[in-house]
Amino acid sequence: MSAHELDHVAFAVPAWNSAGALLHRELGARFASGFSLPAFNPCQVALAEDMRLELLEPGSSPESFIKRFLADNGGRAAPHHITFKVRDISAAIAGAREAGIAPILVNTEHPLWQEAFLHPRDTGLGFLVQIVHTPQTLEQIAGDNNQFNIPCPWPETEAPRARLPVVFGLVPDLDRAGLVLREVLGATGFPCLPFPAASRRPEGSGGRRART
Repeated sequence: MSAHELDHVAFAVPAWNSAGALLHRELGARFASGFSLPAFNPCQVALAEDMRLELLEPGSSPESFIKRFLADNGGRAAPHHITFKVRDISAAIAGAREAGIAPILVNTEHPLWQEAFLHPRDTGLGFLVQIVHTPQTLEQIAGDNNQFNIPCPWPETEAPRARLPVVFGLVPDLDRAGLVLREVLGATGFPCLPFPAASRRPEGSGGRRART
């Protein structure tokens, strides 16, 4: 794994079933994992090259942040965050701070899942960024725990899986966004017509274009 690697793009959705079935039907996405928590229920589906899309539906708690997020968006599904896996969470957090970004919701206590978030107000990217260090996949973390091992809730076929080579984002400040992608998230800039600039991500994913 490179120092920063685009792992998945997450969407808040009212329910997995309809969103997951649509992604399978239109893109060939395959169910990878899903589990339930009070605050939110995450589910991941895999595209070609194991690029992941994550679906976040409201959890059982009335204080669910996904429930609030959807309410603020009129109940409609919407992009929620983009996740980069990092080799060294402390170095990634320090790099963000050096760039003038104050990481939020920092949690490095659990050895299997250490994370922090970068607010779009600070990055200029227009979307929330999650940076994560984990030695395992979600499927490995879930293991045999039934709470974390929900079966696929929609029928699947052997349809070919689509690639997601690029994630495009509209940003208010291209220079600031480019700096954050290069200096904080490890992207490499390259020309991409008709857009003035883009960033290449490493083997398997995408972001302004973001390969990092």
